[in-house]
This record gives sequence, structure tokens and C-alpha cells, in this order.
Amino acid sequence: MSDAVEVTVVGDVYINRSDPESATQNVSEELNQGDILIGNLEGAISKEGERVPFVAPWHRAHPNAVEGLNSAGFDILSLANNHMMDYGDAALMDTIDRLEDANIAYTGGGSSQQEAESPAIIERNGLSIGVLGVDATPQSANYFSQAQPSSPGVHMMDVSPHYPETHVDHTDVDRLLTSIESAKEKTDILLILFHFGIGATPTVPQKYLAKTAVDAGVDCVLGTNAHVLQGATVYNSTPILYGLSHFFWDPITSQYPNIKPFSKDTMLVRMSLTAAGVERVHLHPARLKNDNPVILSSDAEAFDRISTTLKNLSAREGTDLLEKEDRLEVPI
Repeated sequence: MSDAVEVTVVGDVYINRSDPESATQNVSEELNQGDILIGNLEGAISKEGERVPFVAPWHRAHPNAVEGLNSAGFDILSLANNHMMDYGDAALMDTIDRLEDANIAYTGGGSSQQEAESPAIIERNGLSIGVLGVDATPQSANYFSQAQPSSPGVHMMDVSPHYPETHVDHTDVDRLLTSIESAKEKTDILLILFHFGIGATPTVPQKYLAKTAVDAGVDCVLGTNAHVLQGATVYNSTPILYGLSHFFWDPITSQYPNIKPFSKDTMLVRMSLTAAGVERVHLHPARLKNDNPVILSSDAEAFDRISTTLKNLSAREGTDLLEKEDRLEVPI
């Protein structure tokens, strides 16, 4: 019988500074307590490529960002987001080369559609853990980003949020279901990291995609993109975390000087996985201080406010989070 696999997940990751390892100075211990660390890499790590029109602001980190990713201890990163292709194919492929050199697995992007829509898989404690990355952001410039059968890009879906429920191209849904089915054949546990929803809003228009993934057999849905915290819920005994906010986000001061205070709020997610699926999900409130994330203790000034936000947002989705000292638990 295999032991449980402890997985840590954070939201959007963008480290772009002269001393990239300094980004992790307050959280190294917390990030490395589990067996696997997962996040969404929001932008290429490269000096290659040219800016693609119509996608400002453009994100491309200095190649030394890999030092920060290694310092954090990332095992799997999703490349499926609306900024990974800001500098085109060359920057994407250079990023992939750098991640491979650093022994960091990736999903959601690749040299072809097949590669972009394949999971990253890691073996831990006798279990095969898979992660699928999917970009479902409502940004028309993404049409240039979608991986094709013989050309690079990301795994993306055509969506529109301007209706009561997100409208999704049915062909893209069929591709998603095929990816999930194929990934499940190779893994014991399958997580999906969606880049979806509307930026800077705690509302949740992405329920259809999340529930579709669960109905197809995904063991947990994890959401990024909104850059604020969103609610958590349980659907068919499967946890859905709609929005993890950003965790490492160097532009927060330089590009967004007037950003609202709550958008510095974030969280760290810890999950316990067994052969039966996801057994436990804990949410640890955190906050960016001087552009570096800090995991908050229960007596920290912002802890109660962030906890209350998460509880209220989750209650809107029909789930009452459980209070557990310095964390919240999603009742599976």
C-alpha cells in the first residue's frame, strides 16, 4: 500500500529580478514540506523572440528566473496561460529548454498540439501523479498562441465570459475530454490547472469548465488567472479551487502601482493524495509583502480578513470551509 503524497500548489508565478532567489526567502521551508510543488509559470523565461501585438502588458522574465524556480523547489509548472506566448514560439521553446535543463516538468505548452495537451507526470510513493495545464482566458490575442499539430504553442480553449455561464467552443471541449481520458490512462491521480475566469474579480464564471473536467474524471481542479482569491467548492466529492491568485509576482509594484490592496492576498494549498484520490485540502492564507510572499500565522494582521474572504466566497459556491488553526480545510 502506497503512502500519501503531499502536494503543494501555488497560483501564478512570475519571478523577474536581479536576485531571483530572494523571491523565496520567506517561504522556502513551507514550499518544500511536501513531495511535489506545482504552479503556473506566467510568461516565458528567455531573451528570445519579439513582442506579439495586442497583448500588453508583455511578460518575459530574465533567464536567471530559473534560479528562483529551483530555489522554490518547483517540480511541475503549467505553461498554459495568456502570457506564455507574448514573445512567440522562440521564447516558448527556449523556456522549455531551460525548464528541462533544470529538471522541472511542464505541461500545457510544447512544440506541437500533442505535447501541449499532454500531462506532466511524476512518480511519488508508488503513485503516478499527473497534471494537465489548460488556458481558457477570454483574450482574442490567444488565437496566435494555440499549439497546432506541427507548430508550438499552448493548450488553450476558445471561451467567452460575457454570458450567464461561460461559452466554450465544443471542439475545444472535445479536445479537453480527449486529453483527460488519455492522461487518466497514464496516471493514478490527475489534477488540472486551468488558467480561466476574469482578471481582478472574485466572481466565478468558469463553473462549466471545472465541472466538465470533474465529470470526465479529474481528481482536483485548480484555477489561476484572476489575480485575486476566488472561492473553493466540492462537486461530486471532488475539490474545485477556482482562483489561487498570484504567489510570485514581480510586476505588482512596477507595472501595477495603483493595484488594490486585496490583490496582494494569496494562499498556499496543501493536498494529501492517495490511490483513492484527494483525501485532504488545506488553504493557508498568505500575502505579498515587499513583493515577496509570506505564509501568515493565525495571529497575523491579515489572516482573519483573508480567511473571512475565502469562507465568504466559498459559501457563495455552496461550500462551508472548516477552520483549522492556521489554515482552512475544504470539506471533501
